[in-house]
Amino acid sequence: MTERETRMLETQLDKRVTSQSDESLRKAREIMTRLAAESERQISKIVDRISTGIPGLDAMIEGGFLLGRSVLIAGGPGAGKTIACGQFLHYGITRKENGIYVSFDENRNRFYHEMSRFGWDFEQCEREGAFRFLDASPSPDLEADNHHSLSQIIKSLDRLISDLKAKRVVVDGLAALGFEFPDAVERRRAFLRLIQTLTGSNVTSLLTSEIRISALDRPIQVEEYLADGTIVMQNLLINRTLTRTIQVEKMRGTEVDGEIRPYQINSNGIEVFNTEKVI
Repeated sequence: MTERETRMLETQLDKRVTSQSDESLRKAREIMTRLAAESERQISKIVDRISTGIPGLDAMIEGGFLLGRSVLIAGGPGAGKTIACGQFLHYGITRKENGIYVSFDENRNRFYHEMSRFGWDFEQCEREGAFRFLDASPSPDLEADNHHSLSQIIKSLDRLISDLKAKRVVVDGLAALGFEFPDAVERRRAFLRLIQTLTGSNVTSLLTSEIRISALDRPIQVEEYLADGTIVMQNLLINRTLTRTIQVEKMRGTEVDGEIRPYQINSNGIEVFNTEKVI
């Protein structure tokens, strides 16, 4: 083979290698692009949701609540609604997500005392600037003007959310607010104003409401239509045994486990047994 032919062969080989390298590089880039897109989708799923802080409950709602949504916790007396809300707030605070507790009937000191049973020191959280308690119980001076009272509460809440840069909010005791608005239409407007304030502030919120009848065929309450999600906590008589049960009745934008599941209240708060059935 002549020197000229040798150089031509080397040139052809170089072109072939370069072509193969370009093809390999192109395929590698395609793979990286697909992996990056998949990674972004997975991260989006995580970022767009906020953990409840309640063991077993996240698994029933695709990993947690959607950010910025309002969820109703409905249940009878003693079901653990306030405990669930406290657990939700305290879990967030431990992750630098400041929280606000709005109470229509719970006393501040009593709330602090009850939550301390589970090791949640909200008084310390408040001193550190990570938590605020907003007393929204009816004022004797404002009983004649419920609209003015609610407006003041919403204004105070909106300011607190901004000042604290809150990410989580609990509104406990909607039944008390309902008593201030006995007319069904006015009550619906009041609930709607409150939920719009929470949604507009881009906080994830829990609102509690009382269930007067512990039964599977209970009547639907007006606030359930307005909230993004509804979780029902009840003490049901099953096989002659009173059992604590929880059910996710609805959660917009989420594939839910709608089964009735048992839960318990222990020294750490609430724990849901999301793989067990009660009926």
